[in-house]
Amino acid sequence: MARLSTADARRLGINLSGNKSKPSASAKTSRTKCSRLPANDTQTDPCEFHIDLPHDPKPKERPRTVLDLGAVSSAFVQAKGNLNAFLELVGKGRSRTYTPKSTAEYEKLISVAAASAMKSRRPMECAISVEMTFILKGDPETWPISNKSGDIDNLSKAVLDALNGIVFIDDRLVVETICRKTHGERSRLKVRASEARPTQPGFETS
Repeated sequence: MARLSTADARRLGINLSGNKSKPSASAKTSRTKCSRLPANDTQTDPCEFHIDLPHDPKPKERPRTVLDLGAVSSAFVQAKGNLNAFLELVGKGRSRTYTPKSTAEYEKLISVAAASAMKSRRPMECAISVEMTFILKGDPETWPISNKSGDIDNLSKAVLDALNGIVFIDDRLVVETICRKTHGERSRLKVRASEARPTQPGFETS
């Protein structure tokens, strides 16, 4: 059997003296971090998410409902010139509803950024507080209250829908939202989501 010399053992980090040495402070810190988070996770808290995007905040537009021209043409043929039959056929689901292109593209942009920020983490499944700051380009000394700035509820709706299924598993988990709409030198969208706690300031129960 090969024997280790004291010098070889020391190089390998093996203590042959029988005395248990105390781990260094750096070793303690390393074990603590590894026990809490995977090595490739840079977040200090797994229930924490934030993005800061240099894009114009946009309000969520209402879904559009239009007649399906193909279905209308089919109804016209089926009615064979009977106006009442034609109107009845048109009234039976001859329309379609879709999300406006600008809203779909904006939500896609947020979703892609959110997925990148979440990396390989699963969506949160706890009660969530979401903080949103909508910065529109303009004089910081004034408030963005023009018709073009968008309602704050529609601004937040677009963000929450974009994060659903990526940052949190379902939007019913969002129990608090804090929204700000302001002016700045550059347009930006800032979003932070974290675990909500009943004892944190703002959760008044009486």
